[in-house]
Amino acid sequence: NNGVMQNIGDIEFEADVNSGSNISAALVFKPGLSGVVTEQMRLTSAGTLHIGTSVTNQFDHKLCIEDTSGAIFYAQHSTSGIQVKLNLDNSNNVALFGTVSSDSLQFVTANSNALIIDSSQNVGIGTTSPNGKCEIRGGKFIVRHDVNGQAIHEFQNRIDTSGSSAMTNELHFNFNRSGGAMNLSGARIIAGKEREWVGGASNQDGYLAFHTCLNETPAERVRITSSGDLLVGTQSSSIAVATNDDTGVNLSPAGRIFLKTNDHCDFNVVGGGEIIRFRFGNTSGNTQSHAGDIDVTGTNTVVYGSTSDYRLKENA
Repeated sequence: NNGVMQNIGDIEFEADVNSGSNISAALVFKPGLSGVVTEQMRLTSAGTLHIGTSVTNQFDHKLCIEDTSGAIFYAQHSTSGIQVKLNLDNSNNVALFGTVSSDSLQFVTANSNALIIDSSQNVGIGTTSPNGKCEIRGGKFIVRHDVNGQAIHEFQNRIDTSGSSAMTNELHFNFNRSGGAMNLSGARIIAGKEREWVGGASNQDGYLAFHTCLNETPAERVRITSSGDLLVGTQSSSIAVATNDDTGVNLSPAGRIFLKTNDHCDFNVVGGGEIIRFRFGNTSGNTQSHAGDIDVTGTNTVVYGSTSDYRLKENA
């Protein structure tokens, strides 16, 4: 340059194994920067390629790359423009691998799709077009814990804005119609808040509801309240009975309980007492009175009592 000779680069052979008469050499490439040549690539006698200024190949990999910038790999398709990169982010201790362009990243096994992450960051296993954040098709989904104790699976709805009392966590069991896609819920299990969760622990109440589908319409059938009430056909246990004793099984509107067994059904009252109470009220449920009861008073003794005139007849 301007009559001044500068070393713009070297290609050298350098012995990497020297044991008596057995000498093996690496091919070393040293490009120049501002007249200073520095090793940037080495092809060893073992056939490994090192890229970087001070690469150590402690695991005997065929390709080793080391660089302080962390930008390790980049590729782009000349026609479609798909871009992929591998970066090592030292400040956050994380390796970054994926697409730079708005394209999906796909992993294959046996030359077939195994997992895909699309441009919306939805994950698909067994499908190339996931419909949600994670869709798994084919085979079983197994979560295994090898612990001598609790195995906990959490489903979290983390919104904490005001008015979030209606938030739920739901499991939907969906099916397709024969001969045509439908993806309709056949049943659901839903956990939800009974009120806005604010203040102390006394406000943190939740319920568990079970839904089934009739004529393509899912609807709640059974609910377990935060108080442990079992509600069938209703979402509220506040029926305004005269005694204020409205816990237990609630059927609304005019429901029935079917018990089918080849043995007996036990109604157990510890220490004896009222076991079945009959109430009478108007259709609105605002006024209900004690119409009668069946009590257990002792061993093999059942008493039929009433607060009004009644007749009990055993049919022959």
